[in-house]
Amino acid sequence: MKFMIVGLKNNYHIERVREEAARYGDEVVGVLSTQLIVRTDPSKGISFRIRGLKDELASFDLIYLWTTPLKRKWDWILFLKYMYKNYGTAIIYEKYIDKDYQMLISPAWDYYREYKHNLPFPRSAVFFSKKSAKKALKYVGTPAILKVNAPGMARQGKGVFFVKELEELVRIVENYEEIASRFVLREYIPNEGDVRVFIVGYKAIGAMHRIPKTGDFRSNISQGGSAEPFDLAKNPSVRKIAEKAAKVVRAEIAGVDIMLNKYTHKPYILEINHGPQFKGLETLTGVNAASAIVEYLRKRAKEGKKKGILGPLWVLF
Repeated sequence: MKFMIVGLKNNYHIERVREEAARYGDEVVGVLSTQLIVRTDPSKGISFRIRGLKDELASFDLIYLWTTPLKRKWDWILFLKYMYKNYGTAIIYEKYIDKDYQMLISPAWDYYREYKHNLPFPRSAVFFSKKSAKKALKYVGTPAILKVNAPGMARQGKGVFFVKELEELVRIVENYEEIASRFVLREYIPNEGDVRVFIVGYKAIGAMHRIPKTGDFRSNISQGGSAEPFDLAKNPSVRKIAEKAAKVVRAEIAGVDIMLNKYTHKPYILEINHGPQFKGLETLTGVNAASAIVEYLRKRAKEGKKKGILGPLWVLF
């Protein structure tokens, strides 16, 4: 089989997936989101090319949109719909080709669906300017956690701030207002780190407890935090919530971040990451995440071909 992975080209994660895929004789091709070219012709319609890719697009059994910036995602989703409709290519995430699915384009949609499915998450406010900061903070309360959705700040805790007062919040928002698509303010949950649950095929395959370094509230390992294995067998409620959260937002492969209140031990969903890194999980726990991913890609590729070329997208093209 042949898989295209979008967003990864030469790093640990795609090399591990390639390594495991090779055991089956499968091929994995990594492309960056910038390589997509959309071609339109008034008489021939729309077509696509991947810059630097000599392979025929029809040769791919599955395309996995691992990660891509939001500003490019809609063009890639159009490409995924095209590939599914014309070649029967299996797509991950499958929701991207479902015309009846309400696309989750904002954390607000995540919160709405989590609420509708009785999933616990911190009280939060999504806002867009410093003029709204005061009301957002009044609703959420202090201290609070601010997440800035802006280019270059979506990973490794770079866009996350601990806020104690209004002046501090306004100052941060003012610094990023011109480049941020939105701000998410969340109530602070007393904690001793968070738990990253790795999901493949809507099933938890392993987890780790991430612990902030002294003096920092962020538990990201990239920010100096540490980690230890987390036993899901002894914490079935965490497994259940993580798996349910992935199903609610239809994230077939995901990293679900869950925080446990240090006093009540109540779990809260923090984030559902659609492009999770798994080097830490493999190194720390011995879980073969790459193998689990490849097995799932193979399963989905076979299912995709069975559905036939003309799926639910005929109305779109």
